[in-house]
Amino acid sequence: LPDVTPKRVEGVSYEAYRRLLTDRLPDERAMPINQVINVFESNPGASPEDAIPIINGPDGTVVVRKLVGTGMVTLIGLDLSDRRLMSTDFAPDAFWHRILAKRFDILTSDEKKDLKNSFISGSTQNIYTDAYIEPGIRMSATAAAGVLLGLVVFALYWILAGPGGFGLLKLKGLQRHSWLAFVAMVAVFAAISWLGSRAARPTSRQARHVTYLDHVYGQDVQRARVWATIMLPTYEDQRVALTPPDTLPDHPMALTPFAGPARTQSLSQFPDARAYVMDVRHPEEVVVPARSTSKTFQFDWIGVARARGWGMPTPDTDNPPRFEGNQLVGSLRHALPAPLTNIRIVVVQKQLEARWLDAARREKAISPMPFVASAYAIASNAGWAPGDTLNLADVLTGGARSATGNSVQFNLVGGVDSPSRVDSQSSAFHFSASFYSMLNQPDFRDNSFNSTHKRYHRRLTQALDLSKWFTQPCLIVIGEIDDQPSPVPIFAGSPSSTRELPTTGRTVVRWVYPLTPNPPVFSEINQ
Repeated sequence: LPDVTPKRVEGVSYEAYRRLLTDRLPDERAMPINQVINVFESNPGASPEDAIPIINGPDGTVVVRKLVGTGMVTLIGLDLSDRRLMSTDFAPDAFWHRILAKRFDILTSDEKKDLKNSFISGSTQNIYTDAYIEPGIRMSATAAAGVLLGLVVFALYWILAGPGGFGLLKLKGLQRHSWLAFVAMVAVFAAISWLGSRAARPTSRQARHVTYLDHVYGQDVQRARVWATIMLPTYEDQRVALTPPDTLPDHPMALTPFAGPARTQSLSQFPDARAYVMDVRHPEEVVVPARSTSKTFQFDWIGVARARGWGMPTPDTDNPPRFEGNQLVGSLRHALPAPLTNIRIVVVQKQLEARWLDAARREKAISPMPFVASAYAIASNAGWAPGDTLNLADVLTGGARSATGNSVQFNLVGGVDSPSRVDSQSSAFHFSASFYSMLNQPDFRDNSFNSTHKRYHRRLTQALDLSKWFTQPCLIVIGEIDDQPSPVPIFAGSPSSTRELPTTGRTVVRWVYPLTPNPPVFSEINQ
């Protein structure tokens, strides 16, 4: 829990918290009075990440947070179980979106009626923000080489053992030996096919991966999720694990067999329909039947990536990230194994005051929920090499800024235009999957015939949403490292001799730096 001491305050009127709890209750309607709340005070010696104020009221901090790994624990001092706060006049989204960082609308009965009676036209474009994951782990090159070899061998066999060979024999006047030549061609091409299949068949265990690696500065561990296709070139049971044999993990880890959404229907049909056991006491390993083909898995890992040569970004001790006015300044370095490319930098300045949200929400009777934070994003096409200094002031003033603030639109920098452009737009897919809860919901007000409603979906990245960081000031850096081993060690082999696999693929690095808290203050004066 946060390193704070709660202080009980009695006889509190919720009038000071009106805009925090609702944006629908008419001003002439009174708020509950004589309430009991708790405000939180940091304990002496508490570290900054153990007591972060999120929302303040006239009596002090009423929402406080502690960072734990890549997650957080939040304490709320208001009594939200009061039955008067459960009426339809109070808007759950007004309060909870500031805590959970969501954007969806919770419509009133009148708004639902208006929407039901309206005529909605236009088209809907479905965009899957995690559509790049399955193509990113396919081992298609090996299969393509085998198929190409088979086609070439068959074409040559058909020509030489068929009309081509017979025509050549006839030209030489040796057509009486056609059956002997045919048998010889069969023997030769049978040998070629056998040798070619042996040469094209994989002989070593290897893996192709897509990895998300997360780190919150100041925390001891990193978290990663890995999707990987593992080649198992044998016909015996194989142990796949996140740890060496007879080794217990230092942190909770888990793996599970994975089938991409496009292949779900064929999951139990080929190559092996046998069930296998997942030991709940050891979720970090599994023994699977192998048929000299590949298997796909999802791995959830917690550990210290730095120990494997993945030194996450760190601030310059003499020039740490900080706000000077409205400008973020400071410098960063990293010790990752390769340059960071396709960089996106997101700066969250603060939560918006209630009056800004009211103005945006009340532009029309029904409107998509606006942002709860003032934030912007920057795209940088330049690579960031290990050991180089990234000057935030230069990058943030020189890049193309995607602003939010009072706007209801959070434009994706290099946004997703079409769900079919998976390869060329994969960086935008990473970005949209990382901030899924901040994406625009379909605009249900727009009923023009030419309108296109973008509907975003996620199927694999539910636990990877960074939108919760929009509830407090922070700096987020997202970048990619391609064609490198995964920061997560993956082990495979027979149960008695499991070894670490060579891996290659893409790692999406996501680094969060909490900035000095700047919580919104709710009081009767600020209504």
